[in-house]
Amino acid sequence: MLCQSHTRCGDKFYDPQQHCCYDDAVVPLGRTRKCGNCTFRVCFEQCCPWSLRPQEAFVVKVKGQKCTLAPSLDDRVCSR
Repeated sequence: MLCQSHTRCGDKFYDPQQHCCYDDAVVPLGRTRKCGNCTFRVCFEQCCPWSLRPQEAFVVKVKGQKCTLAPSLDDRVCSR
């Protein structure tokens, strides 16, 4: 019998191959949310506020990167 690894999200366990923990809730890996006029995958990306240009108010960055870092080629700039 194979053991499956499970991770905790608050008081719940989940399979990290199928879900992630986002805002203290277990969500499917494919879950998305809006970030200005863009969509980001909550398990893999994050929506960061950015206001150097008024029409470009958000940047989608890889999860774990600091939002304070300047946008890179891998980031997506999103308008309001």
